Amino acid sequence: MGKVYKNAPLVEAVFEIRFPAELGIECLRSNFYDGIKEDFPNIFVPNAQFGQALALQPYEFKSADYKKVIRLSINSFSFHTRDYSRGFELFEEECIKYASSFIKYFKISIMNRIGLRYINRIAIMRKNGLIPIGEYLNFGFKLPESISSDPELFHTLLINKVGDGKLRTLIQYQEVPPKDEVVLLDFDYYYEGSIKVVELPKYLAQSHKHIKEDVFKKLISENYMKVLEAS
Repeated sequence: MGKVYKNAPLVEAVFEIRFPAELGIECLRSNFYDGIKEDFPNIFVPNAQFGQALALQPYEFKSADYKKVIRLSINSFSFHTRDYSRGFELFEEECIKYASSFIKYFKISIMNRIGLRYINRIAIMRKNGLIPIGEYLNFGFKLPESISSDPELFHTLLINKVGDGKLRTLIQYQEVPPKDEVVLLDFDYYYEGSIKVVELPKYLAQSHKHIKEDVFKKLISENYMKVLEAS
């Protein structure tokens, strides 16, 4: 079983698949929901948005405690959780369970995108009004000597090739009501192309490995890692 940090900053994990549009999803959505409504009794219907096709906006089905969500439209399916306390193995099991059920019911044969996203919020304390990034992350800015490397605010978006996929990384300052301050660390790893459905478990496991082992554990500072592992 993979290591679960006692004080992990993770607030949401998302697994998403995209595929060529299937119009049958519009007609048979209620039949599919019958098979999951015991786990997701709350239904949320999308509101029309200007300039966006309604069929491409997902329906949401939420668990009784609102910690787990399934979203689906005619070209996408995703599973979201805000309860990651039992780690990747349980999350992986649930992703495959619900995604496989959806794929089988609607006879999805090819996917064109698989994505895994982890959203973290790292609580911070300012020093002299500045954010000491180096205390939390092995990340910083190379700036002229006249500019402090510890900013008051920052927003950095990176897209990099990692393995056979791409990693979108967002690192930015956020205020969380009522008065908390955090560094948002948002990873979105994805594969694009023609992907066979039987490869779903392989791509999910590889995505997790790339995010956790190749990036997260190396991006977290030694000092903050002690906070994550503290009892």
